[in-house]
Amino acid sequence: MCLWYRVVLLGQPKGPWRPTRKQAEADAASADLGERDEWGSFYLDAFADIEARHENDLIRSGVGHPASSTKTLGLRL
Repeated sequence: MCLWYRVVLLGQPKGPWRPTRKQAEADAASADLGERDEWGSFYLDAFADIEARHENDLIRSGVGHPASSTKTLGLRL
């Protein structure tokens, strides 16, 4: 079992669960909520965050397995 990641803004999800942090960072960048600096470090907007949850926690919470979810939240704000 592994960690899954998603972009949140003010505690509200703004992207789907992703299997890698880099994919969640790409979601944040495409929503203008984050960007990389000249050294490659990724920075988020002050009100945004990348949430990480263990796969088992997502399944137990009723979300189901994140990879099988067909519901995708839009990234436009």
